[in-house]
Amino acid sequence: MSLESFSVRRRLGLALLLGFALLILMIANSLPRNQPVQLSQIIAWFIPLVGFVWLVFWLVHFVDLMASPPQRFPGPHDKPIWAAVFILLVPLAPFAFWLWKQATDRRGE
Repeated sequence: MSLESFSVRRRLGLALLLGFALLILMIANSLPRNQPVQLSQIIAWFIPLVGFVWLVFWLVHFVDLMASPPQRFPGPHDKPIWAAVFILLVPLAPFAFWLWKQATDRRGE
């Protein structure tokens, strides 16, 4: 099985999974050996992990938005508006798009 047989979304998922694995390895390698781990060290690595997970969530939904056909959106300007929302409201946009996508999928649109 070659990499070309995977879809773009699956390739993105594999790349993000590899990046997450490398981040975990970097964390494990940076922790002191034979010493107790302090809470500040855990917090210092937890914040980037949460940021990485949010970045993955944002990227997956942004790619889904860009790969969606125009017929999925009710109006002619909805896709560019969603793209602007993704860029301007980075923390909220992927969650809002996910909720909108779930609602439109249930209605069968």
